Amino acid sequence: MERVPHNLQGLFNFCMSAGTDFSASAQQMDPETARWLREALESMTVDLVEEMRKNIAIIIENLHQTDEGATAKITESVDNLIDLTEDVNLADIFLKIGGLELLLTLFDQPPSPLYCQTGNLLANIVQNNEEAQKIAVNNGLLEVSLKLFSLQDDKENLRGIFAGISALVRSSLLCQQQFVASHGFQVLFEVLDRLTASEASIKQHTRFLNKVNFFLSCMCQELTDEQLREWELFFGPYCGRLYIHN
Repeated sequence: MERVPHNLQGLFNFCMSAGTDFSASAQQMDPETARWLREALESMTVDLVEEMRKNIAIIIENLHQTDEGATAKITESVDNLIDLTEDVNLADIFLKIGGLELLLTLFDQPPSPLYCQTGNLLANIVQNNEEAQKIAVNNGLLEVSLKLFSLQDDKENLRGIFAGISALVRSSLLCQQQFVASHGFQVLFEVLDRLTASEASIKQHTRFLNKVNFFLSCMCQELTDEQLREWELFFGPYCGRLYIHN
């Protein structure tokens, strides 16, 4: 019996060598080989929830460090969390293992390039997830996101935070009501007014403006008549300027 492989390449080689003779009739795997294969797979199984916990811990440990090494660790760990929470099951678990507090902490940092990553992480957590949207809104993440969004000039931070806001608000009546109550339209159009003040700025932010157009279009279809009246208080002065550059 060969030794249990310690990496995926070793396991791949075993499977390839075991399956090269296609003319051979299928035979039941003997108990020793079955046990060996099971142990090989178990030895390479990664506990993804534990991976999320580790990345959260790394971020917290390095958050108040100023050296480049700490910044790199934080950036890598947030990226890891973004990748992991692409899985909707892990996204649900994220909020239960300190993820909510982490999002609020990251958004509470001084002006930071992490805002873009944090917005994207938030988007993963709440996208098409009504329960996660409710938890996030009830804990103030919408208000925090809107406040940060209103202060941004960096296009990457604008894009990331807006991704979080968009995912948080769309398809959720509760979040839409909170968006209106928090003057979300006013915040959005004030940012748009700033970004469309010149042709140069419009050109620089074209992709972002197109995303906003799509968001507004979706909101038009989802909002109630009463909510749309709130929209119209701010929408008129910006409509022509925003859509003419599509």
